[in-house]
Amino acid sequence: MVIRTAKKGAHIGSKFWGCTDYPKCRAIFNISQ
Repeated sequence: MVIRTAKKGAHIGSKFWGCTDYPKCRAIFNISQ
């Protein structure tokens, strides 16, 4: 998993954990603030 930044949608600019094997793996987790 790597930290990514949302570039589209309602959460632009927010950070989240995203799978390194995207698009094969689409798991994401919010980063608690």
